[in-house]
Parts: sequence; C-alpha cells; structure tokens
Amino acid sequence: MLRILLAAFVALCIFFNVTLPAFEAPDEVSHFTYGAWLAHERRFPNLKVEQPAHEAAQPPLYYLAIALVIAPFDNSNLAEVTHLNPDWFDADVNADFSSVRYVHIPSAAEEFPYRGAVRALHAARTFSTLLGVATIALIYAIARMVRPGEENRSFALFTAALVAFNPKFIHIASIVSNDMAIIFCATLALWQIVRLLRATQPHIAQFALLGAFIGTAVLSKLGGFALGLPALLTIGVDRRHSPLRLGAVAAGFLLVCGPWFAWNLFAYGDPLAFERVRAANAALLRATPLGFAEMIAALPHIFISYFGVIGIDLSLPQTTIDLYIIGFVLAVLGCALRISITLKRTKTIRDWLTSNKPLAALVLGQIALSALFVPWLRDYIATENGRLIMPGVAATALLVATGWQQLTPASLRRGLGTLVVASMGALCIAVPLVVICPAYAPPTISSEAQVLQQFGLQPSKTIFGGKVALLHARLAATRLAADEPVRATLYWGARAPIEQSYRTIIELRDADGTVVAQRQFIPYGGRFDTQRWQPDEFFADEYALAAPPAPMQRVLSVYVALHRVYGEPHRIPLDDAGGADAFLIGRLKVAATKSVPTEIRARFGNMLQLNDARISSGHVRFDWSILAAPATDYTLFVHIYDATGKQIAQQDAQPFDGQYPTGLWSVGEFVRDERTLTLPADAHEIRIGWYDARNGERLPAFKPDGSAWANGEVVVERK
Repeated sequence: MLRILLAAFVALCIFFNVTLPAFEAPDEVSHFTYGAWLAHERRFPNLKVEQPAHEAAQPPLYYLAIALVIAPFDNSNLAEVTHLNPDWFDADVNADFSSVRYVHIPSAAEEFPYRGAVRALHAARTFSTLLGVATIALIYAIARMVRPGEENRSFALFTAALVAFNPKFIHIASIVSNDMAIIFCATLALWQIVRLLRATQPHIAQFALLGAFIGTAVLSKLGGFALGLPALLTIGVDRRHSPLRLGAVAAGFLLVCGPWFAWNLFAYGDPLAFERVRAANAALLRATPLGFAEMIAALPHIFISYFGVIGIDLSLPQTTIDLYIIGFVLAVLGCALRISITLKRTKTIRDWLTSNKPLAALVLGQIALSALFVPWLRDYIATENGRLIMPGVAATALLVATGWQQLTPASLRRGLGTLVVASMGALCIAVPLVVICPAYAPPTISSEAQVLQQFGLQPSKTIFGGKVALLHARLAATRLAADEPVRATLYWGARAPIEQSYRTIIELRDADGTVVAQRQFIPYGGRFDTQRWQPDEFFADEYALAAPPAPMQRVLSVYVALHRVYGEPHRIPLDDAGGADAFLIGRLKVAATKSVPTEIRARFGNMLQLNDARISSGHVRFDWSILAAPATDYTLFVHIYDATGKQIAQQDAQPFDGQYPTGLWSVGEFVRDERTLTLPADAHEIRIGWYDARNGERLPAFKPDGSAWANGEVVVERK
C-alpha cells in the first residue's frame, strides 16, 4: 500500500508541475537561476561582488543538487523565459499583488513540448518530487517506529497519507525550492533520532550519522540548526556516554558543513555568511518589526497556509479550508484525550515523556523549528507562511493521526481512515483543475464573427488607436443597490500587434461629467495583457468597479478607455471620434446609501416632493423624494422676480440636462438635482415648478399643510 500511496503522490506532483506555469511559484526563478549559474560556472559566487540570484546567499546543498539536474539541458533561453512582467510591480493595477496573475511574461517555450530552460525547470521540479517521495517514506518509517506492532501498519500508512495528500506539501514537492530540501533533510535527521531513541545500545557511528544528517539540513537552510535541540535530547538519554556521543554528532556535522563554514569564513569572515543573507533580504525587511500581538494575529494565516495556500494568491475554497480546520480541531481534542488517559497510567508528565521519547523528540524538533522561524516573521515581510515550519511535518502528521485515531472506535478506524485518505486524494486531484488552471487560464479566443454570433451581438465596432477593436460593450444591470458594484462586459480584441501592456480604465462619471470613480485593470482579470493579443482574435472580458456611496440616488455614466503606460503615457484615442479618448458603455442608476431624513417644502402632483432647496451665487440644488413614478419627462422651471413682482429671468431644463429625466425616477428614491443659475443683482424672489413640455401643462403644487400654491409655482427663496 505504501507503494501505491507513493505512486499516487508522484502522479499528483506531476499534475501540479505541468499545470503551474513556468517560474510562477514563489521565488522559483531565483532558486532555478542560482542552480543554473552553478551548473554553468562550476563555482560558488563571491557575494561581495556578484549576485547571480536573490537566493545565492542561501546554503548551497539544494542548488548544487539541481545544478546537476539542470546541467545537461540547454539553458540559453533562460533570460527570455524569466523576463519579469512590469505589470506585476505596478501599484496602479497590482497594489495587492492579486490583480495581475503572471510574475513573468509567458513565452512560447512554455508550450509542450517544452524548450530550453523550461524543460530544465520541469526536470528540476521532478527532483523536488523525488525528495517528497523520500520524505513520505521516512514519515511512514517514523510512524512505524513510534507506534510499533503489526496492527499499526495502517496507522503508519495513514500518517504518511496525511502528508502525501496535503495540497501544500504537493505544491512544495512540485516546484523548484530549497524548502523541499530542508523538509527532506530535517525528516531524515528526525528519523535517525527516533531510531537512536528506540535502540538499546546504539553504535557511536549512528550518532555521527545523525550529525551528518543535521548538517545536510543546515546546508539546505539555516533553520536546520533547530534540529540540534532534539539531538541533545537524544544524546542526553545516556549521561555516561553523552560526551562521546556529542563528539560524534559534532564530528558528523562538521564533516558535512565544515567545508562550507571554511569557505564563508575565508570569503566573508563569518562561517554562516549571515551578513550576506541579511543583505540579500534587505528589501524584505519590515519598516517596523512585528510586535507580539501582531505575530499572534498572523497565526491564523500561517495555519491556513500550511495546507490551504498553494502559490502566489492561490488558496483553496473557503469551504475546504473550513473542513481542514474542523479536522485539526478534532485532532487536538483527540490528542488531549489521549494524553489525559496516558497520564492517569504514568502519573506524572516526566513518566509520560520517558515512555514516549520518540514522539517527544519529534514535537521538540517542531517547537525548535518554529522558534527559529519567529525572528524571520518579526523582521521580514512575506514570511506569514506555513511552509517555513513544515520541516517538522513528521510531528504534525503523527499528532493529527494520533488524535483522530483516539476519537475513532477501533471497529471503524480502517473504514473511516480509507474514506478520509480517499477524500483528501480526490481534493488534491481537484486543486489544479479548480484553483491553478483557472487562475492562469487565458480567455476563449474567437473570430469577430464567432463572438458576434456566440453572444448575439449586433455588428458595431469602435477602434482605439487603430489597434484595439471594441465590438460591443454592455452593462450587467442599469439599476443598482447602493453597495452593488458596476459590472461591464467588453467584447474586443486586436486589429494589429500591440507592443506593450495597455491598461483598461473603467470610470464612472456623474451628470455633469465629473469622474467619481476610476480604476485601472489588466484585461481578463490580470491574466491576458494586451501585448499577448494577436490580430483578429477576440474575446469577452468582464470588469467590476464599486461606485462611491452617496446620500442621494443618482445616474452615472460608465466609460471605458485604454491607457498606454510605458514610453510616453497617454490615453489611446478613438478613431473617427473627434479626439475622444473614452467610449460610453452606458448609463445606470445607483440607489442612495440610506434614507435621508428630510423636511417637506412642497409637493407636486402627489408625485414629487421637494425636501430642500439650496441657492447660492451661480448654483442651485434641489433635493427630491419620489412619491409616485412620473409617467413622463417633466421640465423644471425656475422663475426669478424683482421686488416689484416683475419676472426678470428664468431657466427651464430637465434634471441633469436630460440625462436622467423624471420618466426614469422610481418610487422611494431620493434625487439631488444641481444646476448652474446666474442671479441678477435685483433678484428678490425665486419660484419653481414642473410642466409637461409637450403641452405646457403644469403640475399642481401644494404646501406642507395641503393648501395649494398659486399657478403651480413654489416660492423657494425670498430676500
């Protein structure tokens, strides 16, 4: 069964490997580039004068190994396939690092069959998979030693399956990263520690081997030093031989790490080259280190990322994460129950630890690894990630398996265990299909005729700068709630090659043309920038933009524009549009954020209620409540009289210059109509009213007490 489990794990890793685009895993390009540099140069870099990659300051074991894997391949196109995507670093479109998907500009070399450095990358990813296979086999062996007995083979297999079917572990084992190296080396050292604790009279050479294994962990990542703590526990079991065993561990450790220490001491005056490490990570240093409370607040994300985050802004669905959380809580309860039962037999915690030395050593190793992680969490950004404590995964898997076993009746353990493992395996099969592939999938490309036919569009075309053809644009809805985003769909594509990434700009304008909201996007959810568009290829593209809250319901116009960022920034003009640089998608009505408490100034025809009128030099504002939907588009008149009662000026206009006429007003909404009005110097009284422009008939006007205003005219201002 272990072989079947390992085969399933390899298949999943291959699936993850081929679905994740090249170099899109966190820091993968830097890990690979350093390995490729070692393969080509066949020497360590002098970090004082050369920095082949950000990760070059890391301990070298993993990079030496992948250098051997990479060496047979042609990597001459490495610069081409690792070209950074400038959109990724543009705060205008990717401030949260989640609005642009590709860190690197995709290249044709990534298409199967892979070419050059991309082929080498997938080979290096496969090497990480082999380390994952070895890690799972070691965890199975550890579980067999911690819980010996023929009947516990299924327990060991279940423990190994918890790791093999952890989506995060599969992700790490299917990319190029030294995280997989230290996970394997740490698990190897912990396996040796358990062996030594179970042995009656271990040979001194076994301790030297332990030191060598710890050395490989340190040569993979400096966090490997944490393994010294469980090693000391192992050494101290027999105090008579402790000095000799300590010497053997130290000898094995120095045999592996000594040459690297010597090189660093000679080159940098520091056996760990730690200043070089700090210099390489200087850009990631937090402006202010995290405090204790802030680190505690980061724990939930670290916990979720241990299984639920599988790449840059790639997370499992929340429902799946919730199931994992429930499973973990059950495991904790089961472990607590088991410990309490065991303590009743052993009486003291010391007796319990004595009888469970292997498990205690594993847990101590996880604690030590987590403790070394704390300074990095405190001082450096982007360290809130469970992968950094995963070298102790053997302990975590054992505890979870133990907790679940404790809560499960013996007669049901095999059946429930099989169900859990099968469910986790099915989930891992779904992850590339549900999470990875959709995140990087390009749009469905069609010809112009196919797009028009598929979406039932009328032939209509707007051209931006002779290069981008907008076949059609429409709004998802024309009436929105206050908190509902504006959604628009564009059907467009390229007429000619586009040399750079243009920004899509969606903006909302109010009735007087003022821009009230604007946002820049990379087309197709950040996955299909314009320089990847090919002539005569078209697709449907969706956008969403939040309208700012407003106390009054209003009409907004939705426009789309294209912005050239690089070179000489400017908007792309529309062809044959008189210099216009934005296309009107449509208009919509957005509800008020809340009901506005108002007084009643007047009512018109029992349809329109005047709540307030504000008049100042050159400007008037009217606040209306709609009591009944008007059946037509009424015109508002404003008459200005002097002190003798003579009309000296007037203004007649529909609200918002006709862009939002009363025929579109709905019951229950509030409308604020603002307009420019010049008052003569001798203005004494201002009256307003509504009339139907088709026949000149005025709406009757009433005072708050129900009495009528003469001639349908309401006095709103008198000096």
